[in-house]
Amino acid sequence: MMRFSMTMLSMVLLLLVSLTAHASDLIKNSERLINQGQYFQALEQLEQSHDDSVNKHYQLARVNALLGNYDVALSQVDKTLAVKISNDEAKVQAGFGLRLLKAELLRRKGRYQDALPLAQELLNKALQQGSSSVFITRARFSLASVKQYLADYQEAFNLFQQVQQNLQQLTAFEKLRFYNEFSILFYVTGNYDQGIAVLNQAQVLLQTELGEQHPEAGETFNNLAAMYAAKANLSEAEQFYRLAVNVRA
Repeated sequence: MMRFSMTMLSMVLLLLVSLTAHASDLIKNSERLINQGQYFQALEQLEQSHDDSVNKHYQLARVNALLGNYDVALSQVDKTLAVKISNDEAKVQAGFGLRLLKAELLRRKGRYQDALPLAQELLNKALQQGSSSVFITRARFSLASVKQYLADYQEAFNLFQQVQQNLQQLTAFEKLRFYNEFSILFYVTGNYDQGIAVLNQAQVLLQTELGEQHPEAGETFNNLAAMYAAKANLSEAEQFYRLAVNVRA
């Protein structure tokens, strides 16, 4: 009887390990799909996972944000942050990502005054705690994006420049979003040639790594169209508008 019980216990433990590994693989794969722009496939994988980890909820919120479901994503972020996050390194990273995502969601909903203190707090904490440099770079990017929408252009420019100096730390997906955001600053300040130069780097990234049908490519082409239209180069503007529409179709 004892031998039978021990055998059953071993089988249960093996099953749990197997399920945990499978859930972990699903989450890792969903992150890869998100970075490739395959948002609906990532959402499907995450919903199939029975994992209840902080990282899963972070990826769920992230993909909903990318699909434009800002209220759903914000609710997911708040619910996850309401649960105490342990000192486990992976959970700490996911928690930091959740707070950055919350700042981005508040910004995208036009709640700039709510996003500002959160983005500033995240950067301050990352600097004070000696967090890894990639955390600091991501926090700077978050704060720069908020600052530019509050028309604090000089501070936004300084932060964007600091991010640009450490772009190698970011994923290709993050680099593309950086180029798109940085170009907006040049557009609103009338520096169209500099904006085009930044977006040309985004185009190279699309051509070499992400593909020109990546969902975020639409914003790159749309921003290029706006730059050329502002310069009264209507033929170039029309070309990029067509590319942007083709991505979104």
